[in-house]
Amino acid sequence: MMKSVKVGFLGLAMGVIGAVALPAQNAHAQSDSGPDGKSPVCMASYAACIVGANGNAAVIAVCQMKYALCK
Repeated sequence: MMKSVKVGFLGLAMGVIGAVALPAQNAHAQSDSGPDGKSPVCMASYAACIVGANGNAAVIAVCQMKYALCK
């Protein structure tokens, strides 16, 4: 059962990264940053961090801090 849960989380993470990174690649052809001035790498890293946090408020706060410092 744990294997199926891990595979489910992996699928969720890949879906989030795909939803963030793939549109960002199209936008990258038009500009070097997202609408808030963050690079596509920052946005994808933030999405993966949030998925990996599994609802832990302390880890989510660290993700938000890293995202705020990312350029």
